[in-house]
Amino acid sequence: MLVMNKLRKLLSFRVWRLIILSLLILIIIGLPFKNVAQNTTLEMLQKSPIIVDGYVLFKVGSLPNFRAEERAEIINTALAEEVFSSEPIKIVIVQDSQQTAIRNQTTKRHLLSVTEVDVIEGINSFEQATIWKNHLNKALARGQLERSSSYVRNATLLSLGIILGTIIIHCVLICLGMWGEKGGFVIGNKILLMFI
Repeated sequence: MLVMNKLRKLLSFRVWRLIILSLLILIIIGLPFKNVAQNTTLEMLQKSPIIVDGYVLFKVGSLPNFRAEERAEIINTALAEEVFSSEPIKIVIVQDSQQTAIRNQTTKRHLLSVTEVDVIEGINSFEQATIWKNHLNKALARGQLERSSSYVRNATLLSLGIILGTIIIHCVLICLGMWGEKGGFVIGNKILLMFI
């Protein structure tokens, strides 16, 4: 009897030890996969900005083969090349059975694809592309205008006018500060012009 009790306790202890060890192994093996799944889900929800000349136009989401940051970098590079191009910009939406894309018809350049992760709830990809097309038209036209020679010339002339005006105002204020208590323009101790 004593031997049987000891054997039961030993078996019971070994069984519990095996169960606990098995659970620990499952937990250790399962944790990395759980984190990978969570990270993938978070990355899919993450969005990155599309920027032209410092203005955020909209944000794009992640795709299975591109993170949002990578996708935004590719799109931002394509848009920067369009802004610096001397070709006129004519943005069009191209839709086929698989995707909705935004392109510059003049340069035949693919600018971006509108995917389901980019679409605002309640509208479809074509409607979203139309909204983005309007943002892109304005931003790219403004960017090309600001890089044109006439715009740079006008901005330079305006800047020079502001600098010249500032210098004149500064000189006038210095001259007004030289008016003495006697009502004249004073340099040193001589009154050059009397204030009447």
